[in-house]
Amino acid sequence: MFKKLLKINRFTLATYSLFGFLFWHFGKEMLQVKQNGWYVGHINLWGDLLLHLSFINKFLVSGQILPTSPIFPDTKPNYPIFADFATALVARFTGIDFALFLVTFITGILLIYISRIFIKTFIRNEAVIFLALLLFFANGGLGFYYFLQDYFTSGESIFAFLSHIPREYTNIKDQGFWWINNYLAYFLPQRGLLFAFPITLLVFSLLYIGFKKGERRYFILAALLSGSLTLVQAHSLFVIFQVCAIASIFMMVKSKFDKRIITNWLVFAAVTTAVALPLFNSISSSMSALSHIRFDPGWTSQENIIWFWFKNLGIFAPVLVVAIFWLFKKNRLLFLLYLPFLMIFFFSNIFVFQPWDFDNGKLLIYWHFASAIVVAYFLIDQFFHESAARGIAGIFIVLSMTLSGALDIFRTFTPVTNYQIFTTLDLEVAKSVMNLTHENAIFVTASNHNHPIPALTGRSTLVGFHGWLWSHGLPYEGRAADVTKIYLGDKEAQELIAKYKVSYVTVGPSEKATFNINISYLEKFPTIYLDADWQIYDVTHLWANSNR
Repeated sequence: MFKKLLKINRFTLATYSLFGFLFWHFGKEMLQVKQNGWYVGHINLWGDLLLHLSFINKFLVSGQILPTSPIFPDTKPNYPIFADFATALVARFTGIDFALFLVTFITGILLIYISRIFIKTFIRNEAVIFLALLLFFANGGLGFYYFLQDYFTSGESIFAFLSHIPREYTNIKDQGFWWINNYLAYFLPQRGLLFAFPITLLVFSLLYIGFKKGERRYFILAALLSGSLTLVQAHSLFVIFQVCAIASIFMMVKSKFDKRIITNWLVFAAVTTAVALPLFNSISSSMSALSHIRFDPGWTSQENIIWFWFKNLGIFAPVLVVAIFWLFKKNRLLFLLYLPFLMIFFFSNIFVFQPWDFDNGKLLIYWHFASAIVVAYFLIDQFFHESAARGIAGIFIVLSMTLSGALDIFRTFTPVTNYQIFTTLDLEVAKSVMNLTHENAIFVTASNHNHPIPALTGRSTLVGFHGWLWSHGLPYEGRAADVTKIYLGDKEAQELIAKYKVSYVTVGPSEKATFNINISYLEKFPTIYLDADWQIYDVTHLWANSNR
């Protein structure tokens, strides 16, 4: 056993040790339960984890596989639910905080494993695999310039400054830095992508193996996995569509239009569609997943697009251009297989595929992964297999490509990235709501994203955080206006309560700060005091009696 361990390639060991450790670290930072409340370990979690907590608690409380939306009740989830469903299954036995850690860490290790398999399918070189994953996971552009600027301005020692780095350096939107580190922008807060990314890479591997061997079973298995992505992350399914649309043509031409190859691709398309469509209809109220596509060149840039990408990618950008031409001569097959991913980059800089343009990043991350492989392949061949001088130059090139990302990752090990999402009072309010109200109750609340009732109790709020609803393409504006009318309290309020079958109207600090509340109207209804600053008013009888 010990001898086998000694034979493990040092780059393989480094791959699992470094990136596995980071997934362990980020899993640990997902949700921190402290004496004075709940915290998260990154600002993107402060924004996104609350939605996942709403769905996880909805699964835990309802026991349903397909519950209604906790932030827009009486509709389908309108969100890929698999990641939160899987976390809820684990949380039944471990609690939510440990479930988030365990699922993040284990899925992260699986992602590393599948990524290695994918790269090794085309390049059997562990050094290339390690470097590709390093460039991918520690990605960063020229933001380190602002780090140096902040450091020299601070007047502190480097060690003191590193203990409280004031900001991120891959995420400086006011300076045009939008290509955020992949760990922090995608794999940490985007729970669905954590599952979808390895599934998508596995699909591509199966399709390539199926093409090489000419065996249909690989296409069918790939199709079953592709269709299931509807429940995991729709963007990844769209990536498969874009890549396969181009790759299938290339493979059919290469096979001289072999009928077996053509049939295999048609079977893949048919099975994927047969699986995806009913799953999509089961979770989405939208009639079309493509209804939000629009022409909007430049992605998130407000400046020259070439300068924008050079800033965001740093020296990775010119090296990639050189590497693509080098790859054309070095490995024509790999060059042709890279082209579909390059098209994702071009399409994502011309069109926006969902309401929020930043979400194109969920497509671009696959282009970046493929590009990291190309760049790593080029660097290993041209710099690390040559003279010592070239090796030193290669080290500086890699350092410049990863410094900004490494700084942002390092910052998550310091206290400055701890953000409170709930106080002890919030937790007590949520516990009281769970003890005193029915699990199917619909509440009227403020729409702040960290409201404890929809996030922690498994109950639904009539209108949740508007940013989420907008990004999911849901028509929330009319219902949001109705919430305002309910708090104003008149005859129309009673009609709206009956229309939506509202059980409780909440009055807490957020509601008082957001709405003009007619307290005299609400005091006519039975009142449950959750705390001195928290009351809920039972309005169920306004509609329940009419249903008897």
